[in-house]
Amino acid sequence: KKKKKKKKKKKKKKKKKKKGGGEGGGGGGGRGSGGGEEEEEEKEEEEEEKEEEKEEEKEEEKEEEKEEEKEEEEGDDDEGEREDEGEEEEEVNEEEEAEEEEDEEVERTKRRKRRKRRKRTQRRKRTRRRKRTKWRKRTKWRKRKRKKRRKYYKSIYMHNHKDK
Repeated sequence: KKKKKKKKKKKKKKKKKKKGGGEGGGGGGGRGSGGGEEEEEEKEEEEEEKEEEKEEEKEEEKEEEKEEEKEEEEGDDDEGEREDEGEEEEEVNEEEEAEEEEDEEVERTKRRKRRKRRKRTQRRKRTRRRKRTKWRKRTKWRKRKRKKRRKYYKSIYMHNHKDK
């Protein structure tokens, strides 16, 4: 009988702590205030990871079922016939095993490429989102500064022209 492969458990990611609350009057100020979108991004990533794990588990279960069926088929043969055709069966088994290994290798490479592609797209999404939020924050900050500056100069102007 073949040995069953042990499943690898994935490590869970630690959640990043949210700094500040909302965009209006952030906690402690600075760039990091109001990280709502990063949280959404983390949730999306976690969901995708769960889906990947489910797919991999299904594939592993299918492979195990195939192996069990093959073992049952091998077990059904009569022992007398086995002794006569033992050498032929060994050759056939070796060929089948080689084919299975090749198929598994192909499947593994496909899975790896798929994972890499997904990671790449996620990275792009993340950077775009981050840039967008940075730009939004920067523009908001500029707008605030402009407003304060206007208010300041207006107060000076009003002070100088209060007699008239």
